[in-house]
Amino acid sequence: MGNDTGPRLRHPLGGRGVETAETAAALLALGCDAAQGHAFSRPLNAAEATAWLADDLAAHPVPAARPAPAARPAAATPTPVTSAAAPEAPGH
Repeated sequence: MGNDTGPRLRHPLGGRGVETAETAAALLALGCDAAQGHAFSRPLNAAEATAWLADDLAAHPVPAARPAPAARPAAATPTPVTSAAAPEAPGH
């Protein structure tokens, strides 16, 4: 049974205090978008976190961003209806 509350509300779901790989896998199966806890890393100070992130990025490079799609041509502007051409509402 999954939890669809986050997607229905368009809000990401995250798990906190995740201590084991099994818990992380269960949260992923339930639809969690992110998790944090000792299963991933012990608490780090700023310098340690920076080094940890640099090492992780070196080990798992982020793919280059795809180029933005070409701009679509602007849609034609509809012709406004003037009051002379507009049909009168019933009862007026």
